[in-house]
Amino acid sequence: MYASIGKAVKDWDAFHQVVDALKTICEDQTLILQTGRPVAVLDTHPVAPMVMSAVNNTVEVWANENKFYELFKEGKTIWCGITAATWQYIGRLLRGFSAGSELGVGGVWTRYWLSFC
Repeated sequence: MYASIGKAVKDWDAFHQVVDALKTICEDQTLILQTGRPVAVLDTHPVAPMVMSAVNNTVEVWANENKFYELFKEGKTIWCGITAATWQYIGRLLRGFSAGSELGVGGVWTRYWLSFC
């Protein structure tokens, strides 16, 4: 990891739960992550994001260093290294490459993408 205390998931238990969910999720479902742990798999549709993540969404008077570390020590938040915690960022890039492949080179890359279910 980078960013010192940055994490993609809260702990190893959450890591294994996320991996299990990603192995079984269908293309018309969305995995919801909150503070680095899976909280739901929702039925959506094939063009919806497969993963949505909310990490350290503190605002106003709570959005300061002291409050963050207080919540961090209580296990209520994590420090997200942007590309590590926001899984949908990577998925969006992969979908973009796939769409570009369809338009630009006749889908030659399509066979390399993994699909679920």
